[in-house]
Amino acid sequence: MARWVVLAFGAIVLCGIFAGAPEVPLPVPAGETIYVPGDEPTIQAAITESSSGDTIIVADGIYEEYDIDLQGKSIYLKSAGGPY
Repeated sequence: MARWVVLAFGAIVLCGIFAGAPEVPLPVPAGETIYVPGDEPTIQAAITESSSGDTIIVADGIYEEYDIDLQGKSIYLKSAGGPY
């Protein structure tokens, strides 16, 4: 059975996990910014083209991709419509 990931950016429900947690400022990324689907057509393509320290910003929508691999990189993966 194939495993797949559906990433629905802008509609991810994490409120239950972070409810009541104090707001912590996120570190400011120092690398380049890659936009999906503007610069790269898929999240995995953006990760492949990224370097550690880069930010990948994903437009709202539903992305059906199999086996997302961060390739050992320290990157920021963010939603364009999300709070961060």
